[in-house]
Amino acid sequence: MFYVTMSFMRDLQVYLAASVCACHINFRDKGFRQKDVHFFFDLFANWMEAYLGKKVFVQNTQISRYLENLTVNHFLKKKTGKTPVYYCEDKAILPLFEEMVKIENDDHLELFFFQHHLLEIYQELLFSTATEKKWHLPHSLKIELKYLLDQKVLIEKQKTRIQKELDKLELRSRETLEMEKFATNLFKQGKDEAVVISMIEKTFPYQLQGQVKMSEFYGMLVPGLRKLELTQNATRRVETLWKPMIKMYKDYLKRLDELT
Repeated sequence: MFYVTMSFMRDLQVYLAASVCACHINFRDKGFRQKDVHFFFDLFANWMEAYLGKKVFVQNTQISRYLENLTVNHFLKKKTGKTPVYYCEDKAILPLFEEMVKIENDDHLELFFFQHHLLEIYQELLFSTATEKKWHLPHSLKIELKYLLDQKVLIEKQKTRIQKELDKLELRSRETLEMEKFATNLFKQGKDEAVVISMIEKTFPYQLQGQVKMSEFYGMLVPGLRKLELTQNATRRVETLWKPMIKMYKDYLKRLDELT
């Protein structure tokens, strides 16, 4: 597997890998320059430009470092001169493809549509580029490549990722509502805040327990806020924070189903 060692954002990694692949496909005989990579990057970023979202920019120094990293790792051959020219080594194609379509847990949701678009439109071209006669790829590797470039496989990976986050949010919402109901009943029984907090801490999981215990957290809050956080604020968090996110993920899964 190919890894970029520099701390590029994931968007940059995918766009840069796609840009180098595009350069290789279009300029494989004469080689490509840094400005060619920059052009394709800007082209791909333009495809994905949305005024309500963040725009993706790349600096010449970032491209230069990326190409140098590939060269040092023998994925590119560099022909020096007034303007350096790069050629993809045979072994670079598959790792670049893998970087281009890899799905990470922290990827922006819209990045997937760019990856899917590349496979839907250019799957045959990408496959033929990686299976030229001079490569003599073994059949097992061709099968791996086939699945790597299969947009349906990509969709299933993304659906699995989104469903996992959806399951976590739904569980968190249920547990929060159960906690609120539990706390409300205890307050109705006349229990004071310290007792309620202690019982909540023993009954319900708390993800930040390793940093600050739940009882310590509530102890930080001003007295008037503690009861609210245990009751109505917890409910409002479900209603106004997590439910909209749950709906967004469900809608996103529907969009993925439409692509199949």
